[in-house]
Amino acid sequence: MTELSGYDAEFVEPPKELQADCSICLSILRDPFIVNCCGMSFCYLCIKPIVDLRKPQCPLCKGNPKPLAEDKRLSRQLSQRKVFCSNKKLDCEWIGLLADYDKHLNSASNPPENRLEGCSFVKIKCLYCDEHFTRGELVDHEDNCPQKIYNCEFCNSFTDTKYVLSNQHYGVCDRYPVDCSNECGKRFPRFKLKPHLSDDCPITTVNCDYQYAGCEAWLMRRDLEDHMTRNAKKHASLLNDENIALIGDIQKLEEKLESVVFDCVTAMEDKSRLTKENDELRKHKLEDDMELTEMFTELKYRETEISNTTKYLEDLKKANAECKEKASKLKTQTSLSKQLGEDIVELERILDEAVLEQTKKQSLLEEFELEKIALKDRLAEYQQKCEEMTKEMDSLKEQHETEIASRDMELDKDRRMVTKLEKKLKNESKLDLPVSDVYTRAHVVCGCVCNIAWVHVFVHLVQCACDVSILVCQILEHCHKPSLSDVNTVSKCFQLHHTIHYARSCALLLVPNSVCDCAGQ
Repeated sequence: MTELSGYDAEFVEPPKELQADCSICLSILRDPFIVNCCGMSFCYLCIKPIVDLRKPQCPLCKGNPKPLAEDKRLSRQLSQRKVFCSNKKLDCEWIGLLADYDKHLNSASNPPENRLEGCSFVKIKCLYCDEHFTRGELVDHEDNCPQKIYNCEFCNSFTDTKYVLSNQHYGVCDRYPVDCSNECGKRFPRFKLKPHLSDDCPITTVNCDYQYAGCEAWLMRRDLEDHMTRNAKKHASLLNDENIALIGDIQKLEEKLESVVFDCVTAMEDKSRLTKENDELRKHKLEDDMELTEMFTELKYRETEISNTTKYLEDLKKANAECKEKASKLKTQTSLSKQLGEDIVELERILDEAVLEQTKKQSLLEEFELEKIALKDRLAEYQQKCEEMTKEMDSLKEQHETEIASRDMELDKDRRMVTKLEKKLKNESKLDLPVSDVYTRAHVVCGCVCNIAWVHVFVHLVQCACDVSILVCQILEHCHKPSLSDVNTVSKCFQLHHTIHYARSCALLLVPNSVCDCAGQ
Protein backbone atom coordinates (compact mmCIF):
# COMPACT_ATOMS: atom_id res chain seq x y z
CA MET A 1 0.00 0.00 0.00
CA THR A 2 1.56 3.25 -1.20
CA GLU A 3 0.96 6.76 0.10
CA LEU A 4 -1.36 7.87 -2.73
CA SER A 5 -3.35 4.64 -3.17
CA GLY A 6 -6.54 3.31 -1.62
CA TYR A 7 -6.99 0.05 0.21
CA ASP A 8 -5.25 -3.01 -1.30
CA ALA A 9 -7.84 -5.31 0.24
CA GLU A 10 -10.40 -7.52 -1.53
CA PHE A 11 -14.10 -7.63 -0.62
CA VAL A 12 -15.57 -10.90 0.59
CA GLU A 13 -18.78 -9.98 -1.28
CA PRO A 14 -18.14 -7.21 -3.85
CA PRO A 15 -20.80 -4.43 -3.56
CA LYS A 16 -22.52 -4.14 -6.93
CA GLU A 17 -24.73 -1.19 -5.99
CA LEU A 18 -21.83 1.04 -4.80
CA GLN A 19 -18.81 2.63 -6.42
CA ALA A 20 -16.10 0.82 -4.47
CA ASP A 21 -12.94 1.45 -6.57
CA CYS A 22 -11.00 4.66 -7.34
CA SER A 23 -10.51 5.29 -11.07
CA ILE A 24 -7.02 6.69 -10.48
CA CYS A 25 -5.32 4.13 -8.18
CA LEU A 26 -7.72 1.27 -9.08
CA SER A 27 -7.99 0.29 -5.39
CA ILE A 28 -10.81 0.44 -2.83
CA LEU A 29 -11.71 4.06 -2.05
CA ARG A 30 -9.97 5.62 0.94
CA ASP A 31 -11.53 8.94 2.19
CA PRO A 32 -13.81 9.28 -0.91
CA PHE A 33 -14.54 12.78 -2.29
CA ILE A 34 -17.13 13.62 -5.01
CA VAL A 35 -16.14 15.86 -7.94
CA ASN A 36 -18.56 18.52 -9.16
CA CYS A 37 -18.37 17.75 -12.89
CA CYS A 38 -19.49 14.10 -13.24
CA GLY A 39 -20.36 13.17 -9.64
CA MET A 40 -17.79 10.35 -9.42
CA SER A 41 -15.84 9.62 -6.24
CA PHE A 42 -12.06 9.41 -5.91
CA CYS A 43 -9.58 8.93 -3.08
CA TYR A 44 -8.75 12.29 -1.53
CA LEU A 45 -4.99 11.80 -1.91
CA CYS A 46 -5.48 10.81 -5.56
CA ILE A 47 -7.72 13.73 -6.65
CA LYS A 48 -6.10 16.47 -4.52
CA PRO A 49 -2.96 16.96 -6.76
CA ILE A 50 -5.21 17.21 -9.84
CA VAL A 51 -7.47 19.83 -8.22
CA ASP A 52 -4.45 21.93 -7.17
CA LEU A 53 -3.33 22.41 -10.80
CA ARG A 54 -3.87 25.76 -12.58
CA LYS A 55 -6.26 24.12 -15.10
CA PRO A 56 -7.62 20.99 -13.40
CA GLN A 57 -9.39 18.32 -15.47
CA CYS A 58 -11.41 15.37 -14.28
CA PRO A 59 -9.65 12.11 -15.30
CA LEU A 60 -13.01 10.69 -16.47
CA CYS A 61 -15.05 13.48 -18.10
CA LYS A 62 -12.25 16.09 -18.60
CA GLY A 63 -14.41 18.71 -16.87
CA ASN A 64 -13.62 21.03 -13.99
CA PRO A 65 -13.69 18.89 -10.81
CA LYS A 66 -13.95 21.85 -8.42
CA PRO A 67 -15.34 22.08 -5.80
CA LEU A 68 -14.76 18.79 -3.98
CA ALA A 69 -17.19 17.38 -1.43
CA GLU A 70 -16.55 14.55 1.06
CA ASP A 71 -18.72 11.47 0.38
CA LYS A 72 -19.40 10.47 4.00
CA ARG A 73 -22.27 8.14 3.13
CA LEU A 74 -20.15 6.07 0.74
CA SER A 75 -17.26 6.03 3.23
CA ARG A 76 -19.56 4.77 5.99
CA GLN A 77 -21.06 2.07 3.74
CA LEU A 78 -17.69 0.81 2.56
CA SER A 79 -16.22 0.72 6.09
CA GLN A 80 -18.93 -1.80 7.14
CA ARG A 81 -18.06 -4.25 4.36
CA LYS A 82 -15.94 -7.35 5.08
CA VAL A 83 -12.65 -7.76 3.28
CA PHE A 84 -9.81 -10.26 3.02
CA CYS A 85 -6.24 -9.37 4.00
CA SER A 86 -3.99 -8.29 1.12
CA ASN A 87 -1.64 -11.13 2.17
CA LYS A 88 -4.28 -13.78 1.51
CA LYS A 89 -1.98 -15.42 -1.04
CA LEU A 90 0.56 -15.88 1.76
CA ASP A 91 -2.04 -17.86 3.80
CA CYS A 92 -3.23 -14.97 6.00
CA GLU A 93 -6.71 -16.09 7.16
CA TRP A 94 -7.87 -12.72 8.54
CA ILE A 95 -11.37 -11.53 7.51
CA GLY A 96 -12.72 -8.33 8.98
CA LEU A 97 -14.34 -4.95 8.36
CA LEU A 98 -12.67 -2.43 6.08
CA ALA A 99 -12.59 -0.01 9.01
CA ASP A 100 -10.25 -2.46 10.87
CA TYR A 101 -8.03 -3.14 7.86
CA ASP A 102 -5.31 -0.61 8.80
CA LYS A 103 -5.30 -1.84 12.39
CA HIS A 104 -4.82 -5.43 11.19
CA LEU A 105 -1.90 -4.49 8.91
CA ASN A 106 -0.41 -2.21 11.62
CA SER A 107 1.84 -0.23 9.25
CA ALA A 108 5.25 1.10 10.24
CA SER A 109 3.79 4.48 11.14
CA ASN A 110 2.37 3.01 14.36
CA PRO A 111 4.36 3.32 17.63
CA PRO A 112 7.32 0.88 17.99
CA GLU A 113 5.85 -0.83 21.07
CA ASN A 114 2.89 -2.10 18.98
CA ARG A 115 4.85 -2.89 15.84
CA LEU A 116 4.79 -6.64 16.44
CA GLU A 117 0.98 -6.70 16.67
CA GLY A 118 -1.01 -7.31 13.47
CA CYS A 119 -0.65 -9.34 10.28
CA SER A 120 2.34 -11.65 10.58
CA PHE A 121 3.02 -11.46 6.81
CA VAL A 122 3.56 -7.68 6.66
CA LYS A 123 7.21 -6.80 6.20
CA ILE A 124 8.59 -4.34 8.78
CA LYS A 125 11.97 -2.67 8.91
CA CYS A 126 14.41 -3.87 11.56
CA LEU A 127 15.15 -1.41 14.35
CA TYR A 128 18.90 -1.94 13.98
CA CYS A 129 19.55 -2.50 10.25
CA ASP A 130 17.87 -1.43 6.97
CA GLU A 131 16.46 -4.86 6.07
CA HIS A 132 12.74 -5.73 6.12
CA PHE A 133 11.29 -8.94 7.58
CA THR A 134 7.82 -10.29 8.21
CA ARG A 135 6.54 -10.11 11.75
CA GLY A 136 7.08 -13.87 12.17
CA GLU A 137 10.76 -13.52 11.25
CA LEU A 138 11.40 -10.14 12.84
CA VAL A 139 11.58 -11.30 16.49
CA ASP A 140 14.27 -13.91 15.82
CA HIS A 141 16.19 -11.50 13.58
CA GLU A 142 16.20 -8.60 16.05
CA ASP A 143 17.43 -10.90 18.84
CA ASN A 144 20.42 -11.93 16.72
CA CYS A 145 20.83 -8.83 14.51
CA PRO A 146 24.55 -8.08 14.02
CA GLN A 147 23.80 -4.33 14.13
CA LYS A 148 21.94 -4.50 17.46
CA ILE A 149 23.42 -2.26 20.15
CA TYR A 150 24.25 -3.87 23.51
CA ASN A 151 25.34 -2.34 26.79
CA CYS A 152 28.41 -3.79 28.52
CA GLU A 153 27.03 -5.76 31.50
CA PHE A 154 30.22 -5.35 33.49
CA CYS A 155 31.11 -1.62 33.26
CA ASN A 156 27.69 -0.26 32.07
CA SER A 157 29.51 2.63 30.35
CA PHE A 158 30.17 1.25 26.85
CA THR A 159 27.59 0.47 24.14
CA ASP A 160 28.20 -1.16 20.75
CA THR A 161 27.37 -4.24 18.69
CA LYS A 162 27.85 -7.74 20.07
CA TYR A 163 30.83 -8.31 17.77
CA VAL A 164 32.65 -5.19 19.02
CA LEU A 165 31.88 -6.03 22.63
CA SER A 166 33.12 -9.61 22.44
CA ASN A 167 36.17 -9.06 20.21
CA GLN A 168 37.39 -5.63 21.25
CA HIS A 169 35.84 -4.15 24.37
CA TYR A 170 36.00 -7.18 26.66
CA GLY A 171 39.75 -7.34 26.05
CA VAL A 172 40.27 -3.90 27.66
CA CYS A 173 37.26 -3.52 29.99
CA ASP A 174 38.42 -2.97 33.64
CA ARG A 175 35.32 -4.67 35.05
CA TYR A 176 35.50 -7.75 32.84
CA PRO A 177 36.16 -10.89 35.00
CA VAL A 178 39.53 -12.54 34.33
CA ASP A 179 41.41 -15.52 35.82
CA CYS A 180 44.64 -15.13 37.78
CA SER A 181 47.66 -15.27 35.50
CA ASN A 182 49.39 -17.60 38.02
CA GLU A 183 46.45 -20.04 37.73
CA CYS A 184 45.66 -19.94 41.40
CA GLY A 185 41.96 -20.60 40.58
CA LYS A 186 40.54 -17.23 41.59
CA ARG A 187 38.42 -15.00 39.21
CA PHE A 188 37.90 -11.25 39.70
CA PRO A 189 37.59 -7.98 37.65
CA ARG A 190 40.59 -6.99 35.56
CA PHE A 191 41.43 -3.88 37.64
CA LYS A 192 42.03 -6.17 40.74
CA LEU A 193 44.57 -8.41 38.99
CA LYS A 194 47.70 -6.39 39.80
CA PRO A 195 46.85 -5.92 43.53
CA HIS A 196 46.04 -9.67 43.77
CA LEU A 197 49.39 -10.66 42.22
CA SER A 198 51.38 -8.28 44.44
CA ASP A 199 49.53 -8.90 47.74
CA ASP A 200 47.27 -12.01 47.78
CA CYS A 201 48.17 -14.62 45.18
CA PRO A 202 49.63 -17.72 47.02
CA ILE A 203 51.59 -18.81 43.94
CA THR A 204 53.45 -15.54 43.50
CA THR A 205 57.16 -15.91 44.39
CA VAL A 206 58.33 -13.55 47.14
CA ASN A 207 61.42 -12.90 49.33
CA CYS A 208 61.73 -13.89 52.98
CA ASP A 209 60.68 -11.27 55.55
CA TYR A 210 64.19 -11.39 57.05
CA GLN A 211 65.87 -10.55 53.80
CA TYR A 212 67.27 -7.38 55.40
CA ALA A 213 68.97 -9.61 58.02
CA GLY A 214 70.64 -11.75 55.34
CA CYS A 215 68.11 -14.53 54.52
CA GLU A 216 68.26 -15.16 50.79
CA ALA A 217 65.23 -17.49 50.44
CA TRP A 218 62.98 -17.03 47.30
CA LEU A 219 59.72 -18.99 47.55
CA MET A 220 55.94 -18.95 46.97
CA ARG A 221 53.72 -16.93 49.25
CA ARG A 222 51.87 -20.06 50.44
CA ASP A 223 55.19 -21.58 51.67
CA LEU A 224 56.30 -18.45 53.52
CA GLU A 225 54.82 -19.40 56.96
CA ASP A 226 56.35 -22.87 56.87
CA HIS A 227 59.72 -21.32 56.01
CA MET A 228 59.44 -18.88 58.93
CA THR A 229 58.70 -21.66 61.47
CA ARG A 230 61.38 -24.05 60.21
CA ASN A 231 64.14 -21.39 60.07
CA ALA A 232 63.31 -19.46 63.30
CA LYS A 233 66.72 -20.19 64.96
CA LYS A 234 68.53 -19.23 61.78
CA HIS A 235 66.56 -16.03 61.58
CA ALA A 236 67.32 -15.31 65.31
CA SER A 237 71.04 -15.75 64.76
CA LEU A 238 70.88 -13.56 61.70
CA LEU A 239 69.05 -10.94 63.75
CA ASN A 240 71.68 -11.17 66.53
CA ASP A 241 74.46 -10.66 64.03
CA GLU A 242 72.51 -7.80 62.53
CA ASN A 243 72.05 -6.24 66.03
CA ILE A 244 75.78 -6.51 66.80
CA ALA A 245 76.55 -4.85 63.51
CA LEU A 246 73.98 -2.18 64.32
CA ILE A 247 75.55 -1.53 67.77
CA GLY A 248 78.94 -1.03 66.12
CA ASP A 249 77.35 1.31 63.66
CA ILE A 250 75.68 3.21 66.51
CA GLN A 251 78.98 3.71 68.28
CA LYS A 252 80.53 4.98 65.09
CA LEU A 253 77.61 7.33 64.66
CA GLU A 254 77.98 8.63 68.24
CA GLU A 255 81.64 9.38 67.60
CA LYS A 256 80.67 11.14 64.40
CA LEU A 257 77.98 13.03 66.35
CA GLU A 258 80.53 14.30 68.92
CA SER A 259 82.79 15.51 66.11
CA VAL A 260 79.79 17.13 64.46
CA VAL A 261 78.82 18.86 67.75
CA PHE A 262 82.37 20.16 68.11
CA ASP A 263 82.25 21.36 64.55
CA CYS A 264 78.93 23.09 65.29
CA VAL A 265 80.37 24.92 68.31
CA THR A 266 83.34 26.12 66.31
CA ALA A 267 80.98 27.08 63.52
CA MET A 268 78.85 29.13 65.96
CA GLU A 269 81.93 30.94 67.16
CA ASP A 270 83.00 31.57 63.62
CA LYS A 271 79.50 32.76 62.85
CA SER A 272 79.53 35.33 65.66
CA ARG A 273 82.96 36.50 64.59
CA LEU A 274 81.82 36.75 60.96
CA THR A 275 78.68 38.67 61.94
CA LYS A 276 80.78 41.26 63.68
CA GLU A 277 83.07 41.54 60.68
CA ASN A 278 80.00 41.73 58.43
CA ASP A 279 78.60 44.62 60.47
CA GLU A 280 81.87 46.50 60.18
CA LEU A 281 81.98 45.82 56.45
CA ARG A 282 78.42 47.12 56.10
CA LYS A 283 79.39 50.37 57.82
CA HIS A 284 82.40 50.78 55.53
CA LYS A 285 80.17 49.93 52.58
CA LEU A 286 77.70 52.66 53.55
CA GLU A 287 80.50 55.19 53.81
CA ASP A 288 81.90 54.07 50.47
CA ASP A 289 78.40 54.25 48.95
CA MET A 290 78.03 57.84 50.17
CA GLU A 291 81.37 58.77 48.65
CA LEU A 292 80.45 56.99 45.41
CA THR A 293 77.12 58.83 45.18
CA GLU A 294 78.87 62.18 45.69
CA MET A 295 81.43 61.28 43.04
CA PHE A 296 78.66 60.06 40.73
CA THR A 297 76.74 63.34 41.06
CA GLU A 298 79.92 65.29 40.41
CA LEU A 299 80.60 63.13 37.33
CA LYS A 300 77.08 63.79 36.05
CA TYR A 301 77.59 67.52 36.51
CA ARG A 302 80.89 67.35 34.61
CA GLU A 303 79.27 65.25 31.87
CA THR A 304 76.51 67.83 31.43
CA GLU A 305 79.10 70.59 31.17
CA ILE A 306 81.06 68.57 28.58
CA SER A 307 77.90 67.85 26.57
CA ASN A 308 76.97 71.56 26.62
CA THR A 309 80.44 72.56 25.44
CA THR A 310 80.36 69.94 22.67
CA LYS A 311 76.94 71.22 21.54
CA TYR A 312 78.26 74.78 21.55
CA LEU A 313 81.27 73.70 19.46
CA GLU A 314 78.98 71.86 17.02
CA ASP A 315 76.78 74.97 16.71
CA LEU A 316 79.88 77.06 16.00
CA LYS A 317 80.98 74.56 13.35
CA LYS A 318 77.54 74.66 11.74
CA ALA A 319 77.50 78.48 11.78
CA ASN A 320 80.99 78.52 10.21
CA ALA A 321 79.88 76.08 7.52
CA GLU A 322 76.76 78.16 6.82
CA CYS A 323 78.87 81.31 6.54
CA LYS A 324 81.15 79.56 4.06
CA GLU A 325 78.15 78.39 2.05
CA LYS A 326 76.65 81.88 2.01
CA ALA A 327 79.96 83.34 0.88
CA SER A 328 80.23 80.79 -1.95
CA LYS A 329 76.59 81.49 -2.89
CA LEU A 330 77.28 85.24 -2.99
CA LYS A 331 80.27 84.63 -5.27
CA THR A 332 78.21 82.47 -7.57
CA GLN A 333 75.34 85.01 -7.48
CA THR A 334 77.68 87.85 -8.48
CA SER A 335 79.04 85.83 -11.39
CA LEU A 336 75.52 84.82 -12.36
CA SER A 337 74.29 88.41 -12.14
CA LYS A 338 77.04 89.50 -14.55
CA GLN A 339 76.16 86.68 -16.93
CA LEU A 340 72.46 87.49 -16.59
CA GLY A 341 73.12 91.14 -17.51
CA GLU A 342 74.94 90.04 -20.65
CA ASP A 343 72.16 87.57 -21.46
CA ILE A 344 69.54 90.29 -20.96
CA VAL A 345 71.32 92.59 -23.38
CA GLU A 346 71.54 89.77 -25.92
CA LEU A 347 67.87 88.91 -25.41
CA GLU A 348 66.83 92.55 -25.87
CA ARG A 349 68.77 92.65 -29.15
CA ILE A 350 67.12 89.40 -30.29
CA LEU A 351 63.69 90.76 -29.27
CA ASP A 352 64.24 93.94 -31.31
CA GLU A 353 65.17 91.86 -34.34
CA ALA A 354 62.12 89.63 -33.77
CA VAL A 355 59.86 92.71 -33.52
CA LEU A 356 61.22 94.04 -36.81
CA GLU A 357 60.69 90.68 -38.48
CA GLN A 358 57.20 90.52 -37.01
CA THR A 359 56.32 93.98 -38.35
CA LYS A 360 57.65 92.94 -41.78
CA LYS A 361 55.61 89.76 -41.70
CA GLN A 362 52.56 91.71 -40.57
CA SER A 363 52.93 94.12 -43.47
CA LEU A 364 53.39 91.22 -45.89
CA LEU A 365 50.30 89.54 -44.44
CA GLU A 366 48.29 92.73 -44.92
CA GLU A 367 49.49 92.91 -48.55
CA PHE A 368 48.57 89.27 -49.05
CA GLU A 369 45.16 89.92 -47.54
CA LEU A 370 44.58 92.84 -49.93
CA GLU A 371 45.68 90.69 -52.88
CA LYS A 372 43.45 87.90 -51.62
CA ILE A 373 40.46 90.26 -51.48
CA ALA A 374 41.22 91.47 -55.01
CA LEU A 375 41.55 87.89 -56.25
CA LYS A 376 38.26 87.03 -54.58
CA ASP A 377 36.58 89.92 -56.42
CA ARG A 378 38.09 88.74 -59.72
CA LEU A 379 36.96 85.21 -58.98
CA ALA A 380 33.42 86.47 -58.33
CA GLU A 381 33.46 88.32 -61.66
CA TYR A 382 34.77 85.26 -63.50
CA GLN A 383 32.20 83.16 -61.72
CA GLN A 384 29.42 85.45 -62.95
CA LYS A 385 30.89 85.30 -66.45
CA CYS A 386 31.06 81.53 -66.22
CA GLU A 387 27.45 81.34 -65.13
CA GLU A 388 26.45 83.55 -68.05
CA MET A 389 28.54 81.41 -70.40
CA THR A 390 26.92 78.24 -69.07
CA LYS A 391 23.51 79.76 -69.73
CA GLU A 392 24.60 80.72 -73.24
CA MET A 393 26.02 77.25 -73.72
CA ASP A 394 22.72 75.71 -72.66
CA SER A 395 20.82 77.89 -75.14
CA LEU A 396 23.36 77.21 -77.89
CA LYS A 397 23.20 73.52 -77.08
CA GLU A 398 19.43 73.58 -77.60
CA GLN A 399 19.87 75.46 -80.86
CA HIS A 400 22.61 73.06 -81.87
CA GLU A 401 20.34 70.09 -81.25
CA THR A 402 17.60 71.61 -83.39
CA GLU A 403 20.12 72.44 -86.13
CA ILE A 404 21.51 68.90 -85.99
CA ALA A 405 18.01 67.58 -86.49
CA SER A 406 17.45 69.90 -89.46
CA ARG A 407 20.91 69.04 -90.88
CA ASP A 408 20.10 65.35 -90.59
CA MET A 409 17.00 65.98 -92.66
CA GLU A 410 19.03 67.94 -95.23
CA LEU A 411 21.73 65.28 -95.29
CA ASP A 412 19.13 62.66 -96.00
CA LYS A 413 17.92 64.79 -98.89
CA ASP A 414 21.52 65.32 -100.11
CA ARG A 415 22.18 61.61 -99.95
CA ARG A 416 19.12 60.93 -101.97
CA MET A 417 20.25 63.54 -104.47
CA VAL A 418 23.75 62.03 -104.54
CA THR A 419 22.37 58.57 -105.15
CA LYS A 420 20.29 59.98 -107.99
CA LEU A 421 23.35 61.76 -109.42
CA GLU A 422 25.41 58.61 -109.13
CA LYS A 423 22.82 56.72 -111.00
CA LYS A 424 22.82 59.36 -113.68
CA LEU A 425 26.61 59.44 -113.84
CA LYS A 426 26.78 55.71 -114.12
CA ASN A 427 24.28 55.78 -116.86
CA GLU A 428 26.05 58.54 -118.71
CA SER A 429 29.66 57.39 -117.66
CA LYS A 430 30.98 60.97 -117.83
CA LEU A 431 32.39 61.34 -114.23
CA ASP A 432 35.49 59.36 -113.14
CA LEU A 433 35.68 60.53 -109.39
CA PRO A 434 34.73 58.00 -106.68
CA VAL A 435 31.48 58.41 -104.79
CA SER A 436 33.15 59.03 -101.38
CA ASP A 437 35.09 62.11 -102.62
CA VAL A 438 31.94 63.59 -104.02
CA TYR A 439 30.16 63.01 -100.68
CA THR A 440 32.94 64.56 -98.56
CA ARG A 441 33.18 67.67 -100.74
CA ALA A 442 29.47 68.19 -100.54
CA HIS A 443 29.66 67.68 -96.72
CA VAL A 444 32.53 70.23 -96.36
CA VAL A 445 30.62 72.80 -98.31
CA CYS A 446 27.48 72.26 -96.24
CA GLY A 447 29.45 72.35 -92.96
CA CYS A 448 31.24 75.59 -93.83
CA VAL A 449 28.00 77.24 -94.75
CA CYS A 450 25.91 75.99 -91.81
CA ASN A 451 28.34 76.11 -88.79
CA ILE A 452 30.61 79.12 -89.32
CA ALA A 453 29.06 80.75 -86.20
CA TRP A 454 30.30 77.87 -84.00
CA VAL A 455 33.89 78.85 -84.75
CA HIS A 456 33.52 82.16 -82.94
CA VAL A 457 31.85 80.49 -79.99
CA PHE A 458 34.61 77.90 -79.67
CA VAL A 459 37.40 80.54 -79.74
CA HIS A 460 35.65 82.59 -77.07
CA LEU A 461 35.28 79.51 -74.80
CA VAL A 462 38.95 78.58 -75.14
CA GLN A 463 39.98 82.11 -74.10
CA CYS A 464 37.73 81.93 -70.99
CA ALA A 465 39.23 78.58 -69.99
CA CYS A 466 42.75 79.99 -70.20
CA ASP A 467 41.81 82.98 -68.00
CA VAL A 468 40.26 80.73 -65.37
CA SER A 469 43.32 78.43 -65.20
CA ILE A 470 45.61 81.48 -64.76
CA LEU A 471 43.37 82.76 -61.94
CA VAL A 472 43.48 79.39 -60.12
CA CYS A 473 47.27 79.27 -60.31
CA GLN A 474 47.49 82.76 -58.79
CA ILE A 475 45.26 81.75 -55.88
CA LEU A 476 47.32 78.67 -55.20
CA GLU A 477 50.58 80.65 -55.30
CA HIS A 478 49.53 83.50 -52.97
CA CYS A 479 47.26 81.72 -50.49
CA HIS A 480 49.01 79.07 -48.42
CA LYS A 481 45.75 78.15 -46.63
CA PRO A 482 42.83 78.83 -49.00
CA SER A 483 39.48 79.49 -47.42
CA LEU A 484 36.28 77.55 -48.02
CA SER A 485 34.92 80.20 -50.44
CA ASP A 486 38.11 79.96 -52.55
CA VAL A 487 37.81 76.23 -52.76
CA ASN A 488 34.16 76.54 -53.84
CA THR A 489 35.07 79.01 -56.59
CA VAL A 490 37.89 76.80 -57.85
CA SER A 491 35.54 73.81 -57.95
CA LYS A 492 33.03 75.85 -59.96
CA CYS A 493 35.81 76.86 -62.35
CA PHE A 494 36.70 73.24 -62.88
CA GLN A 495 33.02 72.50 -63.56
CA LEU A 496 33.07 75.25 -66.18
CA HIS A 497 36.23 73.77 -67.65
CA HIS A 498 34.42 70.46 -68.05
CA THR A 499 31.49 72.20 -69.77
CA ILE A 500 33.94 73.98 -72.09
CA HIS A 501 35.58 70.67 -72.89
CA TYR A 502 32.17 69.23 -73.69
CA ALA A 503 31.36 72.23 -75.95
CA ARG A 504 34.70 71.83 -77.73
CA SER A 505 34.00 68.17 -78.40
CA CYS A 506 30.58 69.09 -79.79
CA ALA A 507 32.16 71.81 -81.96
CA LEU A 508 34.72 69.35 -83.29
CA LEU A 509 31.87 67.10 -84.30
CA LEU A 510 30.03 69.89 -86.08
CA VAL A 511 32.79 72.15 -87.48
CA PRO A 512 34.61 70.78 -90.55
CA ASN A 513 38.33 69.86 -90.32
CA SER A 514 39.49 72.91 -92.23
CA VAL A 515 37.62 75.29 -89.92
CA CYS A 516 38.97 73.51 -86.82
CA ASP A 517 42.52 73.87 -88.10
CA CYS A 518 41.96 77.61 -88.57
CA ALA A 519 40.55 77.95 -85.06
CA GLY A 520 43.48 76.02 -83.56
CA GLN A 521 45.95 78.36 -85.27
